[in-house]
Amino acid sequence: MFRGRLALLSCIALAPLLLSRTVRSARAAEKPAVRKPSGEPIMPLADVKPGMEGYGLTVFQGVTPERFKVKVVSVLRNFLPRQSVILMRVEDPRVEHTGVAAGMSGSPIYIDGKVVGALAYAWAFSKEPLAGVTPIEAMLEDGQRPLRPPAMPSLATDRGAAGARASQPLLGQAQLVPVGVPLAFSGVAPEAIDDVREAFSDLGLMPVSAGGGGGTGRPEIVPAIVPGGSVGVELVRGDMSVTATGTVTYVEGNTVLAFGHPMMRAGQVDLPMVGAEIHAIMPNLANAFKLASPLGEVGALRQDRGAAIVGQLGEKAPRVPLSVSVTRAGENPRPFFVDIAKNDALTPLLVSVVTSSAVSVSEHDPVDMVVDLTTKIELGGGKQVVLRDQAFSTAGLSPRLLSATQGFKAFKALLDNPFGRVDLRALSIEANVTYKRDTLEIVGVQIPRRPVRAGKPLDLRVLLRPFGGRDTWRTVSIALPHRIEGRTVDIEVASGATVTPFVPKPESLADLIASFGTYYTAGQLVVSVTLPETGAALRGEALGALPPSALDTLIPAHETRRAQLHRLFGRTVIESPEIVLGKASVKVRVDDQALGAND
Repeated sequence: MFRGRLALLSCIALAPLLLSRTVRSARAAEKPAVRKPSGEPIMPLADVKPGMEGYGLTVFQGVTPERFKVKVVSVLRNFLPRQSVILMRVEDPRVEHTGVAAGMSGSPIYIDGKVVGALAYAWAFSKEPLAGVTPIEAMLEDGQRPLRPPAMPSLATDRGAAGARASQPLLGQAQLVPVGVPLAFSGVAPEAIDDVREAFSDLGLMPVSAGGGGGTGRPEIVPAIVPGGSVGVELVRGDMSVTATGTVTYVEGNTVLAFGHPMMRAGQVDLPMVGAEIHAIMPNLANAFKLASPLGEVGALRQDRGAAIVGQLGEKAPRVPLSVSVTRAGENPRPFFVDIAKNDALTPLLVSVVTSSAVSVSEHDPVDMVVDLTTKIELGGGKQVVLRDQAFSTAGLSPRLLSATQGFKAFKALLDNPFGRVDLRALSIEANVTYKRDTLEIVGVQIPRRPVRAGKPLDLRVLLRPFGGRDTWRTVSIALPHRIEGRTVDIEVASGATVTPFVPKPESLADLIASFGTYYTAGQLVVSVTLPETGAALRGEALGALPPSALDTLIPAHETRRAQLHRLFGRTVIESPEIVLGKASVKVRVDDQALGAND
């Protein structure tokens, strides 16, 4: 009896110890073990104590890393989910003068000759040079993540924006935020940079103009990639340059860890990685930054994770050749040639800024102009998509205007398509600029003759207003189907740029490419007749007017893949030498009086 009680008491006494060990074991199991690195020795976070002194490495000018002193203030436990941050004071007059500059992200921090982590965070609106350091263990864990198969698509667009917005402080609110990543634009028109500034800022990048300081880089110089050295992610190279710059933290074999925080929080990526030269640290009341230009290509960025970006030395990331040729009236073409990083989220944005900059550089005057654009998209297998757009502008060709063109929409649709990755080989854009306001505005439409009969031609009178001229009437003849007798129809006359063609939902990449040829341009006047009939699209094919029984057959209740219903349109297209603006419509009952008109 006594022995039984003693055994029970012993178990009760040991229970807290056993529970403590179990909890510690469970916590240890929550986080995967990080393989011991073979590079420089590291100091675990558990060994970091307040008051410890050390140094960091970064490039202040040129390509050679220099030391700056640091002192541990504290450790912010669980500052991020499952990640702590070491709070340090930077004790260097250069940093005390400018604050922690954008581009210092990734600067390695050493204590007792061991790598502690990467300078990665700073206090917004702080008067003291305080910085947050990402522990090296968190960076190594990101560096050891396996890559998924390359055929799987990236979801970089939304992740980047969400991650970036979460890191931006509210006005007047002091908090620890990621040190900025300067995105240097060289050879790019300032107005083109301004047009995309918000879009890149939403991705977590800090657009800066490097014209006059950075230039388009020196690709023939391939620097050694060492801790504390500068590293760039090159998005555009050639006659223009766009490069994001930060600092190398750790090199193990061919694997490079940098930044200490995400660049865009894009996950797995495949972007060109280059060396970088620092020209100066530019002081700024809002945020100082490193003014940099790219050097030679050194590898490829493979991962953009929460604690680091991860690159592989000696590997190649794909680029897309882009040529933009601008021809002004009576002059020879002025071509621009660049290579653009291949990325679903970034490539359309980069194409937009390069094209608008090329047009802007070729013509500085904010005058009335008509731009005739021809976009050629080269795909693997010898396939080519060619689209023509016309646009009128009073202030040049901005990225916003360019993004509304059919060529740009088609390019973006190819990158975003749900059928599989396209083999994008090259892209060319030819812009012919004429300085005139050769426009026609559609003011109204009338039906001069009654009654309106089905199956007979119908003459419309369209009131057009040329810029600087008198209103003129133009007669347009259209055909009406036989099956609309006694029915009311809508007749709309509009600029082709405002008309959405009926395109059945594509069910293959071939369907998608074929749909690009159905769009209209601003140089077309399009008359649309809305018919009181119902049709359908099935397997990517538009079907004609169908009776209800046929529709029921096409769309049985048990089918999960339903046919796509649509309203049928009868359309007449008239080519116009002028840019057509606006629209007007009239409602009419066939074999009866017109019910009303816009004029």
